[in-house]
Amino acid sequence: MDRIEKLFAYITKKLNINSVVFNGQKIEFKYPFNKINMVDELNKKLNIDLRKFSDKEAIKFASQMPDIYYYEFEVITQNNEIKKFNKLDYFLNVVKNDTNNFVFAKYSEK
Repeated sequence: MDRIEKLFAYITKKLNINSVVFNGQKIEFKYPFNKINMVDELNKKLNIDLRKFSDKEAIKFASQMPDIYYYEFEVITQNNEIKKFNKLDYFLNVVKNDTNNFVFAKYSEK
């Protein structure tokens, strides 16, 4: 997250902008960014506790999400390792390991 924040700070300074409008919503670049835990946010939005899911329950839940299997990710971790996931793998990995240390994702449709 720190890398992304530094990147945005550099770009917005070079472009001399402090906000953009995206999908009709104004986004202001204020530093430091508000950092959130992805699993905690999902739990709030979905009104469930994903950490309590068994693997089988998590797979069933995730498979009900639209297009869950149709995207692949190449993710660079903070340790500069490249890992490949599809949406379901990524979902399970984040929930099971309660990790937010992925800093870049490259998406591709199957």
